[in-house]
Amino acid sequence: MKAYLCLFTGSLPQVIEQLQEKVLQKSQEGYNKIKSEIVDILNTTLRSSSAVECVNSIIRPYQQIKKRFSENFIYLVALYHNLHTFVKGSKREGKSPAEILGIKLPTHDLFELLETV
Repeated sequence: MKAYLCLFTGSLPQVIEQLQEKVLQKSQEGYNKIKSEIVDILNTTLRSSSAVECVNSIIRPYQQIKKRFSENFIYLVALYHNLHTFVKGSKREGKSPAEILGIKLPTHDLFELLETV
C-alpha cells in the first residue's frame, strides 16, 4: 500500500482524492464497456413481441374463419405465407420469402407444389 501511495503526491486528503478519482475512472471505463456491449446486444436482438405480432397478424384471419385448426393447418398457412410474393417493398417486391432465402423449389406456386407431393 505504501508503494502505491508513493505514486500520488500531496497531503493525505489530496492522495485520498486522487485515489477516488482513479477508482472512479476505472469504474467508469468498465461501465462504458459493459454499457456498449449491452446496447450492441439489444440492437441485434429481435424483439419477441414484434415477432409474435407478425405471426399473429398472419394467423388472425384464419382464426376468424375457423374456431379450431390443427397443426397441419398451421403448416399449410406457413407454406402459403412463405410462397406468396410480396406486392410492395423496394427490396422484396415480386419475391417470396422462400426466394429471398434462396430455397430451391421446383416451383414457387403453392398449388403446383402441392400437386407434386
